[in-house]
Amino acid sequence: MQLMKKKKENEIISFALKDFLDKKEKTENIIKVCREKEKNTVLTPSLFQKISISSRELEIALFFLSRKARDTCEGDHLARFFVAASRYRQTAKHFEKEAPEAQPYTGDMLFGSSWRDLGIKLDYESINIKSRQALEKIPAMNKPFDLHKTLEALGPR
Repeated sequence: MQLMKKKKENEIISFALKDFLDKKEKTENIIKVCREKEKNTVLTPSLFQKISISSRELEIALFFLSRKARDTCEGDHLARFFVAASRYRQTAKHFEKEAPEAQPYTGDMLFGSSWRDLGIKLDYESINIKSRQALEKIPAMNKPFDLHKTLEALGPR
């Protein structure tokens, strides 16, 4: 009976590990695809010429919208990955085992800089709504783009 119980425990842990590793691979692949799209896309200054916005506001908007586009590209893969990592850690813990593969992927890693993201969102929302709407209507702003190269392309304004 004890042997069957241990076998079942090992199967459950193995199942949780497999789910974690599958989600990790899928997440890494989608992130790679999104980063590749970013790397190959630089927005030109002409896209913003007709929008009444200061250079600082445009930088804030570009930062916020680049993150939003990346998040949209990545979809919910990252969240599913962190859930799988947590599930694997908790399963292993329940059976008094270790889950070293999942240890680095904690809530701190997922939410550690959320205060920064909230600050950027707050700054973005302080920009005139008409300017934000004009920026959001630009199709290229809704797809991954290289923020740093775009800022370089804008040059001093």
